[in-house]
Amino acid sequence: MTMYASQYADINGDGEPEEIYVNLYEPQPGYEDSQIHVYVNGKDTACYTGTQSWFDSASLMKTEDGDFYLYIDVSEIDSVDRIFVFSFSGGGAIHEGEYQGGLEGFITDPGRFKVFSHLDVLGTHSGYKYYHVGNDGLPEPDDKTYTIVRYQYGDEPEPCLTSKVPVAVWFVGRDGRVEEEPQELPAGTRFYFCRTDNRSYVEMELEDGRRCQVRVDLSSWPRTVNGMEENECFDGIMYAG
Repeated sequence: MTMYASQYADINGDGEPEEIYVNLYEPQPGYEDSQIHVYVNGKDTACYTGTQSWFDSASLMKTEDGDFYLYIDVSEIDSVDRIFVFSFSGGGAIHEGEYQGGLEGFITDPGRFKVFSHLDVLGTHSGYKYYHVGNDGLPEPDDKTYTIVRYQYGDEPEPCLTSKVPVAVWFVGRDGRVEEEPQELPAGTRFYFCRTDNRSYVEMELEDGRRCQVRVDLSSWPRTVNGMEENECFDGIMYAG
């Protein structure tokens, strides 16, 4: 759903479809807030975002239980995305809450969709988990870890780090099992990002296809890897902002 584009659904079960459309009043000079308006048969419910926001998309979804939810995806300053969730009752929309993250376009399956998050671990990255619509209407994750978005830049995949010193890692088997004892990889090893819990480790792929965990401590700044400052361990770490 785009702004001003109407969508029709029988959200109250009376056998007649209601007209639903969205408008987001973007911030004007001198104003800090944006306004989200959800119109149901001409009646609107306003939600103030409390920050400067720009409309990305809106998805109207029906769950297996027959409940309708509207997810409105907005972009905020500093590349932060937020999902505003509305339910429907009494002929109008009700703001249920917000979830930090961004959608991959329009949701076609309320039982499985991606939410993208801003990650800051060994650099700034975009990562996603799969979600479903939870009992409270908000996105509920199916995954424990984020898949880090990789892209092709030049001749090799990015993002990539190169170790400056020998680095202890924990290898991950094809079954996902993590070895109990670490092994040391030499300086000059190239690490390609795969997954992370965004708290304690990053799962990396090596040039030979093996995967391993690089364990990190994010509790202080600068961050550390095996007790050493991260920039002393790796070349290629870049943070946004």
